[in-house]
Amino acid sequence: MKESVKRKIESYRKSNDKRPLVVDVSTPEELNSFNQEYATISKKDVYDLVKVGSEIPQLSDIHEYLGNCNEDIVILTGMGAYLRLMGKVQLNQIIHSIIATTYNSKFIIITYQCSKFFDEKDPRLKDKIIKSEENNLISSSIVFIDPKYKDIVKAENGLMNALRIVEKTSSETIYVTTTYSVTDFKDSLIRIEEYSSPYNLICIKDASLKRIPIDSATEEQWGKLLNKLKNNSVEKTIQEFIKYKDVLDCLKNWNEMSEFEQWLLFLYLKLYNTRTSNWAVNYAIDKSKKFENFIENIYYSLINLDYKEIGFWDKYNERKRILKAINEDSIIYKYCNYIEYKNEDTLFYLTDNTENEKKLIIKIIDRYHDTFTKKKLMEILVKVYPDLYWYLYEYNYGNPFLSNYFNEYKYLKVTNVLTKEFKELVERESVNRSFNKDLMYRSEILNDLEYNGAIVYFIDALGVEYLSYIEKKCQERGLACRISICKCNLPSITEKNTEFKEFFRSKNIDVLDEKALDILKHSGKDDYDFSKTSLPIYIIEEFKIIDKCLDNIRQKIKSQTNKKAIIVSDHGATRLAILNKDLVRENVESIGEHGGRICKFVPGMKTIPNAIRVDDSYVLANYNAFKGGRIGKVEMHGGATLEEVTVPVIEIYEKDQVVYIKVITEVIKVSYKTNALLKFYSSVKLKNVIIRINGREYNSNTSDGNNFSVELEDIKKSGEYCFEVWADNELISSDNSFKIEKESAVAVDLWG
Repeated sequence: MKESVKRKIESYRKSNDKRPLVVDVSTPEELNSFNQEYATISKKDVYDLVKVGSEIPQLSDIHEYLGNCNEDIVILTGMGAYLRLMGKVQLNQIIHSIIATTYNSKFIIITYQCSKFFDEKDPRLKDKIIKSEENNLISSSIVFIDPKYKDIVKAENGLMNALRIVEKTSSETIYVTTTYSVTDFKDSLIRIEEYSSPYNLICIKDASLKRIPIDSATEEQWGKLLNKLKNNSVEKTIQEFIKYKDVLDCLKNWNEMSEFEQWLLFLYLKLYNTRTSNWAVNYAIDKSKKFENFIENIYYSLINLDYKEIGFWDKYNERKRILKAINEDSIIYKYCNYIEYKNEDTLFYLTDNTENEKKLIIKIIDRYHDTFTKKKLMEILVKVYPDLYWYLYEYNYGNPFLSNYFNEYKYLKVTNVLTKEFKELVERESVNRSFNKDLMYRSEILNDLEYNGAIVYFIDALGVEYLSYIEKKCQERGLACRISICKCNLPSITEKNTEFKEFFRSKNIDVLDEKALDILKHSGKDDYDFSKTSLPIYIIEEFKIIDKCLDNIRQKIKSQTNKKAIIVSDHGATRLAILNKDLVRENVESIGEHGGRICKFVPGMKTIPNAIRVDDSYVLANYNAFKGGRIGKVEMHGGATLEEVTVPVIEIYEKDQVVYIKVITEVIKVSYKTNALLKFYSSVKLKNVIIRINGREYNSNTSDGNNFSVELEDIKKSGEYCFEVWADNELISSDNSFKIEKESAVAVDLWG
């Protein structure tokens, strides 16, 4: 304490003046110095005057004490914080009323950090206030907290206790549970905040949360977290509450988590700036301000990337894997509507995770089919929609004409186009009818099969267009298949093509009927209807039906319920007859049935070159219709086009051995003189091995059945090539690849 202050206090003590003296100090050090200097003088804390049920003293109680005190001299403490709480006007009114009054006792009223607020107008009383020198210390502040949180947040109990701390500290924040609100002290010179939000209360317990803005979650979410905290930090609480320790494991189990658990995970990622091994998740962590945007930003993470950049497909696959686990339908709708702005490039930013994306893929193919070559489209589909890729994959039907026909048919079905060239081909075939010469009947194939331990699946309307897809799906399930291609009876309707049921009944073989594919082609499902959408999106459902059947077959074979399964079909169906915009309705002496594909034969009726008479039916072999027939909703059958008539018999059985293919020449150098020579090794001895690259077959050479070489005389272009290995007409392996590189020209040293 300054000597000048001490002298004034000593002068007051020796005088006969019974009006109180106010001494203000500005630092905790000054306050301690004063208390030590005058330790022998009796002291009274103003908060000792607080009555039961109150949190602060009343002015009347202070005056009553001053008026009734009979001690010689008393130091009254605690007045500084109380006065500042009342505001500047009341502060000066209270001090004026006290120092202008003569009491029985002398009083030294010690205040703290009030000097800059004193404004005594009466010159006769100004020397009754000893001001401290102002300093740069920041006064302590108070935060009001609702008493209902007293067991959750560590805080002073009652305003009186908070004011006692304010009276002797600087730069502190004092939390206090009180029934008062900020509006009760609107003129306060003490900085007061009111924390009614659970967010603020969590920040008291764990200051790290201040890095996260309050509007990043709802009050309900903050409140729930507050109740879970107990004595833990936010980090420890989240770690204990979430079942999965690894962040990506959490996201993979996203749909199994409650919304609160999902939000806790988001909070954890944001609060601790967590990095994962998945770039799309990291992007979303950085981008998302609120929980509601987190998953959406994982979806949208891809759109700013250029699909031509190196590493694009790695990032694509990382994003796809995590979104397959999350699968938020509401976001997918928005994403699919938005991403179309990329026009034909939209395909690169879609996956086969959801039905909405699959539908959009088919829509984009339809809209921009003229933009893509078949080769380019296949390069995209193998990455974004593998099922559609394997459906379109060029299959060897054992006959060049059939292979060209069906591989083109599948492509036209997917691109939703009937070209003039293909229609002319169908017209020619409808007259030539080469299928009658080249294909055996189904019954002839069935007679030669082995049925020991077999179960038969009758898949209605399964044409041969699905064979490349079925073959791949069998391989994925660890199954092998042997396929025979044959023809059904005309007309290509179920009633004329179930003779095999009696055949199997005579052999005591169970036949399971699968009608879903036929029902889909006839009636559609939901929006799978040409009158509602002309897009061939029903293909998505076709794949599901086939997959379900193959899953059932796998279960029976793997559980050894059956040794093998045989898939038979009654007929195929045609999509291109639906797309025939130049439909000719043939007017004959009979009414068209089954979409106009057939009619009853009437003796003497008009002859049509593109129709075939079979018993009492007249069957069309092109894409026209007999008058009176109603065009189908999805696809049609009954006629004699190749897609309606050609059917498979598929034997499915357990793969005897797992065959591993090791590519020896992973990088092959070629030049205009040197052909590519592919070499690979098989872990199992194989016979009659060919490889297939983009639908083209190449013969192999081997001396031991394990090591193979294949000359690829027509492949010169640099790039990566995938190939299949076939042995004895069975697909052995399809996930193999090699690279072609051009041999560098040898430099000639002209100066040598």
